[in-house]
Amino acid sequence: MKLVYLKNLFTLVWQYGKALFLLSTIIKIILGISPLATLFIVQEVINQVTELIQGESVEYMSVLFLLLLQFAVSVLISILNHVDSILAIHLEVRLDYKISKKVSTKSITVPFSYFELSQFYDHQNRIKNGNIGTRLMIPIKATLDVLKYIISISSYVIFLATIHWGLVVISLIAFIPILIIKAKFGSAKFYLMRNQTPAAREANYITSLLNTRQASKEIRLFRLGEFLLQKWSFLFKKNNSQTLRLARREYYAFILIDLFSALLYVAASLLLISQISRGFLAVGQFVSTGQAIQGAQSTINMIASTLARIYENQLYVEDLFKYLNYYEPTLHKNNEQEKTMSFPSKVQKGINVGNLSFYYPHSSKKALHNISFSVKPGEKIAIVGENGSGKSTLVKCLMGLYNNYEGTITIDDIDIQKIKTNELYDQMTGIFQDYMKYQFTVQENIGFGNISKLDQLQQIINTSEKSGADSFVRNLPKQYSSRLGRLFQGGYELSGGQWQKIALARALYKNAQIIFLDEPTASLDPLVEIELFRQFLSTTKDVTTFYISHRMASAKVAEKILVLKNGEIVESGSHTELMNLQGEYHRMYQAQANWYLEKDSS
Repeated sequence: MKLVYLKNLFTLVWQYGKALFLLSTIIKIILGISPLATLFIVQEVINQVTELIQGESVEYMSVLFLLLLQFAVSVLISILNHVDSILAIHLEVRLDYKISKKVSTKSITVPFSYFELSQFYDHQNRIKNGNIGTRLMIPIKATLDVLKYIISISSYVIFLATIHWGLVVISLIAFIPILIIKAKFGSAKFYLMRNQTPAAREANYITSLLNTRQASKEIRLFRLGEFLLQKWSFLFKKNNSQTLRLARREYYAFILIDLFSALLYVAASLLLISQISRGFLAVGQFVSTGQAIQGAQSTINMIASTLARIYENQLYVEDLFKYLNYYEPTLHKNNEQEKTMSFPSKVQKGINVGNLSFYYPHSSKKALHNISFSVKPGEKIAIVGENGSGKSTLVKCLMGLYNNYEGTITIDDIDIQKIKTNELYDQMTGIFQDYMKYQFTVQENIGFGNISKLDQLQQIINTSEKSGADSFVRNLPKQYSSRLGRLFQGGYELSGGQWQKIALARALYKNAQIIFLDEPTASLDPLVEIELFRQFLSTTKDVTTFYISHRMASAKVAEKILVLKNGEIVESGSHTELMNLQGEYHRMYQAQANWYLEKDSS
């Protein structure tokens, strides 16, 4: 057990709930002492009642006082247990908020390349599986419970030692085997869950497909429902069979533990009978000793179970802190402390890319190979190529989303690896093929482009007019306060073209110096795409623009065209220059031109 992770957890608890933790600890100590007090009270009540029955001189008020004291102790124990539960809930809520925020912060601050790693997704899924606060409170509560149980067992041991030392041995002997067995199965359950994570994640993915609006059209059209259900069923049953197999083994082991405990109780009973037959015990002592033996065995069982639970959940705690400290050395070229340069207030020389090469994580094949080119300020660049040629990968490198590349990317001779991340992102904007359709208001959807000006409605309207979105937004019931999408009540769904104009407005609202268009109009008709591209260029005359497409007709309006093939630039120049080369660009352009002619004649 790596106690350092538990120590880290308790440090967080102390940081976020010091008073709650201290109060809960005091309550656990009191509850730990209470069994001994209860035993002595019970013993005295039985002894005095026995003497009263036998006609010996015993004051009724003394018996009544003991009974009232017993009642008061029971009520106090009940109240303290309820208060402790309330404190635990308060601490759990605090932890859930604080740690969930840390987990989400980690997700939005790690290098973008991490999202190319399946093991990162698996790790993320394990951490977010269930309420974080609840899972973190398990070892906290369990540790405090162990403190309570240790105090209780110490009380029982002291009490039993006054009767006979053999009772102490009999009560404690079951501790080691119970602890070993429960710790073993606790560890087995955690590692089973870890090994099942990829299959569980796939099963959850299939469940989301079966229950989301976006996928429902294709599932019905292609009749995928039964296939996906069978695939989900196989994964679900596979994981469940492994879980049930482990559960059966665990319960068989617990049955043996219970039998062993029962034999120990029989041995203790025989020893008690021997003591009472010799006249060493009064009736009250006999009864209280029997309760002490049962209490000791139960407490030992609880200590072993709780320690095993701590061990099992400590593995989750370890997994959580490893996620919060997740680091993939190969994906880090510069850390944030080394990024000290500012982005040029106005780009003067332009962008220069030299011998750029890129590998995806854990891949031996280069996605980009020795790419070099330069771009003047305000120049319009089209990047074309067939699917898989490396267009989107190149853009992600230019945007600083991937920083584990070989070669250099400079802006006005400043390496972008040395530019402060926030300043780099502030001067870049873009629209992607998989652009987001935020299920928020129109104002928020556009305002997200410049979050610092989210409340500047008139500026948002002006930008919306440039993108062409204002014409349909004005027809919505609440205009810019209308919620978009069908995910929440009162939302309005837009057409594909309308969503694209909203995304275009979001990109324009940032007022950045460099814009990336990564096939945002791929789903539109080529002629509509060309018109939208022309409209976009007219609103961004002085802005450096990279336009990524596999359609050659859209590239004609660009000042320079880069042709990618298998991760390399095989040609570059204007449309006329590339057509005169009679090379790769000419081949692709003619192939698409012939397709358009065939389409028109049909």
